[in-house]
Amino acid sequence: MDYLELLVLAISILAGIWCLVDPVGILGWAKQAHPAIDVHDPAAQSVAKFIGVSFIIFPFVIFIAMILSRYRPYRDISRIARLRNSLPAFHTVVSDYENHTFAFSFRST
Repeated sequence: MDYLELLVLAISILAGIWCLVDPVGILGWAKQAHPAIDVHDPAAQSVAKFIGVSFIIFPFVIFIAMILSRYRPYRDISRIARLRNSLPAFHTVVSDYENHTFAFSFRST
């Protein structure tokens, strides 16, 4: 795991905590771009808190995915490839309806 990735996740968590602790401050910051926002509206504060919760949950999901992808045992062949190789079927079917010709390519098993 790279330290830069962990730093980005930590900054995202800190931004989420800031949204939860001070939703009025976040809305005041957003009011500079959109003057119609009412910072004392409870509905707007709940939106800011929801964004804060998502800024906290998303990095944890990414962190768990990073850990699981790092320690996942590698396999020689995947389940899909084993299933594909176990099925006796055509590999390629080419048809030309104008000349009434067909070509089949079988997989060797």
